[in-house]
Amino acid sequence: MTKPSEQPSVPLHAVTGDAALAVEVVAETLRPGALELPVRWAHVSELQDPAPYLLGEELLLTAGVNLPSEQQQIDRYVQRLLAAGVSALGFGVTPPMHEALPDPLREACVRHGLPLLVIPPRTPFLAISRAVAVAISDAAQRERSRVAEAREALTRSAGEGLGALARRLRCWVALVGADDAPVATSPPAHTAAARTGAAARPAAGGLGGAQRDRRAGRRLLRRRAAGVPAGHRVAAARGRAQAAVRRHRARRHRGGRGAAGPDRPRGRRQRGARVRGHRAAARPAGG
Repeated sequence: MTKPSEQPSVPLHAVTGDAALAVEVVAETLRPGALELPVRWAHVSELQDPAPYLLGEELLLTAGVNLPSEQQQIDRYVQRLLAAGVSALGFGVTPPMHEALPDPLREACVRHGLPLLVIPPRTPFLAISRAVAVAISDAAQRERSRVAEAREALTRSAGEGLGALARRLRCWVALVGADDAPVATSPPAHTAAARTGAAARPAAGGLGGAQRDRRAGRRLLRRRAAGVPAGHRVAAARGRAQAAVRRHRARRHRGGRGAAGPDRPRGRRQRGARVRGHRAAARPAGG
């Protein structure tokens, strides 16, 4: 069974603020923040003890058919509703049974802090239930639209690189390998560590940050579409990033140290050694 906290809801003021329902709020029963209490359903019950059949966070509607006559019994009725997690009690005025709100019920709700609504004869309980259902449906649809828009925006940002994703989320983002080590970060790891106070490992160098971010994001999207497991995705991305770093360092090493060959420039140390060798060879001949 789905827990009440996992179901969509609307605040109580969505019901009390609906002019078409003409609901009257008994102000002295409202504790601070009462009109913000979540309402997940409107339920009608004329039982003297409906608590065992409630899930919590309901707007309970009653016409007082079996309302106790003694104050002590009404107090227990209100206390049981509160213990069951009812958000509010709606009392329907139904002449000739009840010409007005019974004072004992008003006093009990004031004493125990249960929000009390008075529903006029011209407003059927069905209208209350329908209004709550429509409001909850609209709220759920808005939430689904918001999540869908956010997902699309994040997907687009991921395709543009970690930098774009970080700007969209307004935080730093890391591409993490199978060993939980960051492969690439945006902003750079040392900047993120300075902002958060955490010891972040720097991302592997070799490629430009923006270019590396874009390539990593696009690879993730392609592999996700192909159904590659997440662990394989991040491990492969990390391996390719490290390979790129090794190739870059190898090229830099060969260019800076002067590898042998006619098409490679000679390093300063190598040229100096060659000159010294000619001089050493020339001395015996001169002597």
